[in-house]
Amino acid sequence: MVRSRLASAAADLDALASGTAGVLRVGCYQSVGARLLPPILREFSTAWPQVEVQLTETQDDGELLRDVERGALDLTFIVFPLAAGPFDAVELLEDPYVLVVREDSELARRPSPLTPRDLAGLPLITYAQMRDVHAVENRLGRPGLRRQMVFRSNDNATILGLAAEGVGAAVISWLSADPYRPGITVRPLGRVSPRIVGIAWHRDRYRIPAAEEFIRLTRSAAEQEQQQASRLLDQAERRTAAP
Repeated sequence: MVRSRLASAAADLDALASGTAGVLRVGCYQSVGARLLPPILREFSTAWPQVEVQLTETQDDGELLRDVERGALDLTFIVFPLAAGPFDAVELLEDPYVLVVREDSELARRPSPLTPRDLAGLPLITYAQMRDVHAVENRLGRPGLRRQMVFRSNDNATILGLAAEGVGAAVISWLSADPYRPGITVRPLGRVSPRIVGIAWHRDRYRIPAAEEFIRLTRSAAEQEQQQASRLLDQAERRTAAP
Protein backbone atom coordinates (compact mmCIF):
# COMPACT_ATOMS: atom_id res chain seq x y z
CA MET A 1 0.00 0.00 0.00
CA VAL A 2 2.86 2.37 0.84
CA ARG A 3 4.45 1.62 -2.51
CA SER A 4 1.15 2.37 -4.26
CA ARG A 5 0.80 5.69 -2.48
CA LEU A 6 4.36 6.68 -3.36
CA ALA A 7 3.74 5.81 -7.00
CA SER A 8 0.56 7.89 -6.98
CA ALA A 9 2.35 10.85 -5.39
CA ALA A 10 5.15 10.59 -7.94
CA ALA A 11 2.61 10.60 -10.77
CA ASP A 12 0.97 13.69 -9.30
CA LEU A 13 4.32 15.47 -9.10
CA ASP A 14 5.14 14.52 -12.69
CA ALA A 15 1.77 15.91 -13.81
CA LEU A 16 2.42 19.18 -11.98
CA ALA A 17 5.91 19.46 -13.46
CA SER A 18 4.66 18.83 -16.99
CA GLY A 19 1.81 21.28 -16.64
CA THR A 20 -0.94 18.67 -17.11
CA ALA A 21 -2.19 19.18 -13.54
CA GLY A 22 -2.55 22.07 -11.17
CA VAL A 23 -4.46 25.35 -11.22
CA LEU A 24 -5.01 27.83 -14.06
CA ARG A 25 -6.10 31.24 -12.73
CA VAL A 26 -8.19 33.24 -15.20
CA GLY A 27 -9.65 36.73 -14.91
CA CYS A 28 -12.89 37.62 -16.66
CA TYR A 29 -15.80 40.04 -16.69
CA GLN A 30 -19.50 39.28 -16.85
CA SER A 31 -20.21 39.38 -20.58
CA VAL A 32 -17.29 37.07 -21.37
CA GLY A 33 -18.25 34.80 -18.48
CA ALA A 34 -21.78 34.42 -19.82
CA ARG A 35 -21.09 34.09 -23.54
CA LEU A 36 -17.58 32.73 -24.10
CA LEU A 37 -16.56 30.77 -21.00
CA PRO A 38 -19.18 27.97 -21.01
CA PRO A 39 -18.05 26.32 -24.28
CA ILE A 40 -14.39 26.97 -23.45
CA LEU A 41 -14.62 25.31 -20.04
CA ARG A 42 -16.61 22.38 -21.40
CA GLU A 43 -13.86 21.49 -23.86
CA PHE A 44 -11.00 22.43 -21.55
CA SER A 45 -12.21 20.26 -18.66
CA THR A 46 -12.48 17.29 -21.03
CA ALA A 47 -8.98 17.74 -22.44
CA TRP A 48 -7.30 18.75 -19.15
CA PRO A 49 -9.21 16.99 -16.35
CA GLN A 50 -6.42 17.46 -13.80
CA VAL A 51 -6.23 21.24 -14.26
CA GLU A 52 -8.59 23.29 -12.11
CA VAL A 53 -9.67 26.63 -13.58
CA GLN A 54 -10.10 29.30 -10.92
CA LEU A 55 -11.99 32.42 -12.00
CA THR A 56 -11.57 35.96 -10.72
CA GLU A 57 -14.46 38.15 -11.87
CA THR A 58 -14.71 41.94 -12.00
CA GLN A 59 -15.96 44.49 -14.52
CA ASP A 60 -12.69 46.46 -14.42
CA ASP A 61 -10.12 44.80 -16.68
CA GLY A 62 -7.52 47.22 -15.33
CA GLU A 63 -7.89 45.51 -11.97
CA LEU A 64 -7.52 42.10 -13.62
CA LEU A 65 -4.35 43.20 -15.40
CA ARG A 66 -2.88 44.34 -12.11
CA ASP A 67 -3.51 40.83 -10.80
CA VAL A 68 -1.65 39.41 -13.80
CA GLU A 69 1.27 41.76 -13.16
CA ARG A 70 1.61 40.75 -9.50
CA GLY A 71 1.28 37.03 -10.31
CA ALA A 72 -2.22 36.45 -8.90
CA LEU A 73 -3.61 35.53 -12.35
CA ASP A 74 -2.16 33.54 -15.25
CA LEU A 75 -4.49 34.87 -17.95
CA THR A 76 -7.20 37.49 -18.16
CA PHE A 77 -9.77 38.64 -20.66
CA ILE A 78 -9.38 42.31 -21.52
CA VAL A 79 -10.76 44.98 -23.80
CA PHE A 80 -8.22 46.82 -25.93
CA PRO A 81 -6.40 49.16 -25.71
CA LEU A 82 -4.11 47.12 -23.50
CA ALA A 83 -3.00 49.00 -20.40
CA ALA A 84 0.71 49.74 -20.05
CA GLY A 85 2.67 47.01 -18.32
CA PRO A 86 4.54 43.73 -18.85
CA PHE A 87 1.73 42.22 -20.90
CA ASP A 88 1.22 40.40 -24.16
CA ALA A 89 -2.23 39.78 -25.61
CA VAL A 90 -4.10 38.48 -28.63
CA GLU A 91 -7.29 39.83 -30.14
CA LEU A 92 -10.28 37.50 -29.96
CA LEU A 93 -13.27 39.23 -31.52
CA GLU A 94 -15.00 42.50 -32.31
CA ASP A 95 -17.83 43.18 -29.88
CA PRO A 96 -20.11 45.79 -31.49
CA TYR A 97 -22.10 48.30 -29.47
CA VAL A 98 -25.86 47.89 -29.54
CA LEU A 99 -28.91 49.74 -28.32
CA VAL A 100 -31.36 47.65 -26.28
CA VAL A 101 -34.87 49.09 -26.08
CA ARG A 102 -38.34 48.02 -25.02
CA GLU A 103 -39.81 45.97 -27.87
CA ASP A 104 -42.77 48.32 -28.41
CA SER A 105 -40.67 51.51 -28.46
CA GLU A 106 -40.37 53.76 -31.50
CA LEU A 107 -36.65 53.03 -31.74
CA ALA A 108 -37.37 49.30 -31.99
CA ARG A 109 -39.36 49.96 -35.17
CA ARG A 110 -37.24 52.69 -36.74
CA PRO A 111 -36.06 51.33 -40.13
CA SER A 112 -32.94 53.40 -40.69
CA PRO A 113 -29.61 52.31 -39.15
CA LEU A 114 -29.30 53.78 -35.67
CA THR A 115 -26.36 56.05 -34.85
CA PRO A 116 -25.25 57.94 -31.72
CA ARG A 117 -27.24 60.92 -33.01
CA ASP A 118 -30.44 58.95 -32.33
CA LEU A 119 -29.54 58.89 -28.63
CA ALA A 120 -30.05 62.64 -28.20
CA GLY A 121 -32.42 63.35 -25.33
CA LEU A 122 -33.00 59.69 -24.43
CA PRO A 123 -32.70 58.40 -20.86
CA LEU A 124 -29.82 55.95 -21.05
CA ILE A 125 -28.63 52.95 -19.06
CA THR A 126 -25.14 51.49 -19.23
CA TYR A 127 -22.21 49.97 -17.34
CA ALA A 128 -20.87 51.21 -14.04
CA GLN A 129 -17.28 50.58 -12.92
CA MET A 130 -14.64 50.19 -15.64
CA ARG A 131 -11.53 51.86 -17.04
CA ASP A 132 -12.27 55.43 -18.20
CA VAL A 133 -11.27 54.56 -21.74
CA HIS A 134 -14.13 52.03 -21.82
CA ALA A 135 -16.86 54.34 -20.53
CA VAL A 136 -19.64 54.24 -23.11
CA GLU A 137 -19.82 58.01 -23.48
CA ASN A 138 -16.10 58.04 -24.29
CA ARG A 139 -16.32 55.04 -26.61
CA LEU A 140 -19.08 56.76 -28.58
CA GLY A 141 -17.11 59.99 -28.68
CA ARG A 142 -19.93 61.86 -26.96
CA PRO A 143 -18.96 62.78 -23.38
CA GLY A 144 -22.16 64.80 -23.09
CA LEU A 145 -24.15 61.56 -22.98
CA ARG A 146 -23.19 61.14 -19.32
CA ARG A 147 -25.82 63.77 -18.51
CA GLN A 148 -28.44 61.41 -19.98
CA MET A 149 -27.39 58.39 -17.91
CA VAL A 150 -30.25 57.59 -15.55
CA PHE A 151 -28.79 54.33 -14.27
CA ARG A 152 -25.49 52.44 -14.30
CA SER A 153 -25.01 48.85 -13.24
CA ASN A 154 -22.36 46.14 -13.28
CA ASP A 155 -25.06 43.51 -13.73
CA ASN A 156 -26.13 42.86 -17.32
CA ALA A 157 -29.44 41.29 -16.29
CA THR A 158 -30.31 44.46 -14.36
CA ILE A 159 -29.49 46.63 -17.38
CA LEU A 160 -31.61 44.48 -19.71
CA GLY A 161 -34.48 44.34 -17.21
CA LEU A 162 -34.58 48.12 -16.95
CA ALA A 163 -34.57 48.42 -20.75
CA ALA A 164 -37.44 45.91 -20.98
CA GLU A 165 -39.46 48.04 -18.57
CA GLY A 166 -38.79 51.19 -20.59
CA VAL A 167 -36.78 52.92 -17.85
CA GLY A 168 -34.26 53.86 -20.51
CA ALA A 169 -32.41 52.66 -23.59
CA ALA A 170 -29.40 50.50 -22.76
CA VAL A 171 -26.12 51.22 -24.54
CA ILE A 172 -23.99 48.11 -24.13
CA SER A 173 -21.93 45.71 -26.19
CA TRP A 174 -23.27 42.68 -28.03
CA LEU A 175 -21.73 40.22 -25.55
CA SER A 176 -23.65 41.92 -22.75
CA ALA A 177 -27.00 41.64 -24.54
CA ASP A 178 -29.39 38.70 -24.67
CA PRO A 179 -31.11 38.80 -28.07
CA TYR A 180 -33.52 36.02 -27.02
CA ARG A 181 -34.82 37.79 -23.92
CA PRO A 182 -38.53 38.65 -24.25
CA GLY A 183 -39.61 42.26 -24.05
CA ILE A 184 -36.57 43.84 -25.70
CA THR A 185 -35.23 44.62 -29.15
CA VAL A 186 -31.49 44.70 -29.82
CA ARG A 187 -30.37 47.15 -32.51
CA PRO A 188 -26.80 47.68 -33.72
CA LEU A 189 -25.32 51.15 -33.37
CA GLY A 190 -23.69 52.34 -36.56
CA ARG A 191 -20.71 54.69 -36.84
CA VAL A 192 -19.29 53.36 -33.57
CA SER A 193 -16.07 51.37 -33.36
CA PRO A 194 -16.63 47.99 -31.67
CA ARG A 195 -14.94 46.86 -28.50
CA ILE A 196 -12.00 44.60 -29.24
CA VAL A 197 -11.99 41.74 -26.77
CA GLY A 198 -8.72 39.95 -26.09
CA ILE A 199 -6.89 37.72 -23.66
CA ALA A 200 -3.65 38.80 -21.96
CA TRP A 201 -0.82 37.34 -19.89
CA HIS A 202 2.48 38.37 -18.32
CA ARG A 203 5.09 38.36 -21.06
CA ASP A 204 7.97 37.39 -18.77
CA ARG A 205 6.38 34.47 -16.92
CA TYR A 206 6.28 30.85 -18.03
CA ARG A 207 2.89 29.60 -19.21
CA ILE A 208 2.04 25.96 -18.65
CA PRO A 209 0.82 23.97 -21.69
CA ALA A 210 -2.71 24.09 -20.26
CA ALA A 211 -2.64 27.90 -20.53
CA GLU A 212 -1.70 27.68 -24.21
CA GLU A 213 -4.58 25.27 -24.79
CA PHE A 214 -6.97 27.58 -22.95
CA ILE A 215 -5.95 30.42 -25.26
CA ARG A 216 -6.46 28.21 -28.32
CA LEU A 217 -9.95 27.17 -27.20
CA THR A 218 -10.78 30.80 -26.42
CA ARG A 219 -9.87 31.88 -29.93
CA SER A 220 -12.06 29.14 -31.39
CA ALA A 221 -15.06 30.05 -29.20
CA ALA A 222 -14.60 33.75 -30.04
CA GLU A 223 -14.65 33.00 -33.76
CA GLN A 224 -17.97 31.16 -33.42
CA GLU A 225 -19.44 33.96 -31.31
CA GLN A 226 -18.35 36.55 -33.88
CA GLN A 227 -20.13 34.64 -36.63
CA GLN A 228 -23.30 34.35 -34.54
CA ALA A 229 -23.26 38.05 -33.70
CA SER A 230 -22.97 39.04 -37.36
CA ARG A 231 -25.79 36.69 -38.34
CA LEU A 232 -28.24 37.75 -35.63
CA LEU A 233 -27.60 41.48 -35.98
CA ASP A 234 -28.03 41.24 -39.76
CA GLN A 235 -31.30 39.39 -39.26
CA ALA A 236 -32.52 42.02 -36.81
CA GLU A 237 -31.79 44.85 -39.23
CA ARG A 238 -33.46 43.06 -42.12
CA ARG A 239 -36.63 42.58 -40.04
CA THR A 240 -36.61 46.28 -39.16
CA ALA A 241 -36.08 47.31 -42.78
CA ALA A 242 -38.94 45.13 -44.06
CA PRO A 243 -42.00 47.13 -45.14
